[in-house]
Amino acid sequence: DMAGDEPPPVVTNAKRGAALAAVVLLFIAGVTLAFRPVIQDGDTIAIRSVHTGKYLALGSDGKLRASAATSSLPAARFRLVALTKTTVATFRKRPVAPLKEHGKLGCDCTGETDEHGFGRYCHNWESEFHRPWCYVNGTSCKQGLRSKRHSSRHLQVCSQEEGYLGPEGWEPAAGCACSGRESVHGFGGFCRGWEFVGQTPWCYTNNDCPDATGPEGAKYKDCIQLAQPPPPPSPPPPPPAPPPPPSPPPVKIVESKGGWGTPEQCPCSGWSSKHGFGSYCKGWELEGQTPWCYVTEACPTTMTAGGSFAHRYIQCTEVQNTLSKLLGRRLQSNGPAATARSKLLNASAKKPKAPGKPVKHATARLKTPLLPGKGVPKKRPVRHEASWAAAKSLLLRKADRLPLYALQSTENGRFVDVDPPPDKFALFAHADSTSLSLSSVFALPSSGRGNLISLGTEAYVSLCQDNVGLEWAACTATPPILKAPRAIEPSLASAHHRKLLVHLPYSGSALSMQKVAAFELVRLSRT
Repeated sequence: DMAGDEPPPVVTNAKRGAALAAVVLLFIAGVTLAFRPVIQDGDTIAIRSVHTGKYLALGSDGKLRASAATSSLPAARFRLVALTKTTVATFRKRPVAPLKEHGKLGCDCTGETDEHGFGRYCHNWESEFHRPWCYVNGTSCKQGLRSKRHSSRHLQVCSQEEGYLGPEGWEPAAGCACSGRESVHGFGGFCRGWEFVGQTPWCYTNNDCPDATGPEGAKYKDCIQLAQPPPPPSPPPPPPAPPPPPSPPPVKIVESKGGWGTPEQCPCSGWSSKHGFGSYCKGWELEGQTPWCYVTEACPTTMTAGGSFAHRYIQCTEVQNTLSKLLGRRLQSNGPAATARSKLLNASAKKPKAPGKPVKHATARLKTPLLPGKGVPKKRPVRHEASWAAAKSLLLRKADRLPLYALQSTENGRFVDVDPPPDKFALFAHADSTSLSLSSVFALPSSGRGNLISLGTEAYVSLCQDNVGLEWAACTATPPILKAPRAIEPSLASAHHRKLLVHLPYSGSALSMQKVAAFELVRLSRT
């Protein structure tokens, strides 16, 4: 019987609204907790290596090592100090030390570094035995030497001292020519007493040299002294120099156009080629070219530069104090002639080159050279340098999106730093600084797990084996295990030194950099 049933409860709009509000509040609370940073200012954390499973702890030598099995040790605990981008910007402007910025050639050091962190200023970067040097601008510093390791970089030595290289007058033994290889100190490329005063000169030689000492690839042998020839007799005094010939009369230059002209006896003929070139003085073929024009057959052959389209042409000379020069008139770079010039250069660039022959720049076919300061386009960096620079730029963009912190050790109260060369702890994390600097700044993942980036070296934090028998140390370099050759060709000298870790290549091996450079930030307490 339906008459005795109770009516169903009525759900009012107020109850529905309250239930909906409760659901929304729970959702907002869940989202807030999900996106809340795992770490924040004032937290005490421990840093666990994903690769070893151990925590970074302050070692007896001052370095941070993956040596602690538990996070309860004071040496494995660090307090987070949040830093703003404005604060970090002040660190970048702060001078580190009074550094020498000018070298032996008088050129300014550019302040740029390579993948080892070398070259910012004058210093003997590779070892105490090397001469001080720095990178310079290869365009403005004409005396700069092209780097053996980086073909697009130029460097200068910064000291007048040549250093001790041992005596001269020695040569390799028969059948044991010097191989040109060098040690990490730059020793052994040729016959010298490299290591101390009075040492018998020696050099690295080939593996087939009989009686050579050392392992394969680094065999060396003493050199032999050359017989000293008697000094040559003194030359007779030179005869007196004849009087200089009389100077020829100056050649009168007649202006053609735009402040440029030709000798009076060789005026521009007004004839133009099929490209519209050559009727008057102008750099017709390329912007910045020395002006030229076609001349008549009456022009003396001693004054003409060549022939083209069965017509002779001549390089024009700049006329001093002309009316057009005073008015500031410039050479035109547009119009039909410029269009024809562009077509000519494009056509020459499309011509196929013979196999094996280097491709020359279009200026090799110009009738006259380029004006001073109007050089050809700069040479692009070689591929490995460009890829390293691109990887570093990508890393810095990643660091710019992450929160910035300093790490203060609870063991000694000092800040963790990673300094570039030539610091004694270069590229390795150490906790001995009493004040903050750019070397103290780290970009840390908000999620608490991932990669740590040091702004002091602008590289990822990883682990390196710096001393056999000790636990792995926190570093910003690669490879993790450096097996440097004893001797190597100068162009491959990079193998003697670790490089900054700016890229994390994936590898399935046990030493995958993706894993070695991964850390977990464990929050222990929050203030």
